[in-house]
Amino acid sequence: MKLGQKVKFSKSLSKNQGYGVNYQYMTEEQKRELEEYGYIKLERFLEREHKEKEGFVCGKRNIVTTAWLEEIENPYSEWDLVQTDDVFETVYVIACDMRGLYRVREDDLEVIE
Repeated sequence: MKLGQKVKFSKSLSKNQGYGVNYQYMTEEQKRELEEYGYIKLERFLEREHKEKEGFVCGKRNIVTTAWLEEIENPYSEWDLVQTDDVFETVYVIACDMRGLYRVREDDLEVIE
């Protein structure tokens, strides 16, 4: 993929709303996951399907799509959550119009001649 290349796609990654975790205000589901597995799995970006779009490649980024949080004892405050592992994915930044940019995996892009 080259900058300025015209592409089309029907899947993109969008930020997951409310993905953060505050240790003092964890939901019941987050508490259960931490107790059961010993970590909380955060999905930072979710795959989204939409009508086929056309646009231009305007960048390439490495983003964290999934992160794992584990509980540790903090010497300054009782307990805290720390990110221990993550999954990086390479995405292309696609501009379709003046309203925004789309993050698209290379496998989901099709070059238009």
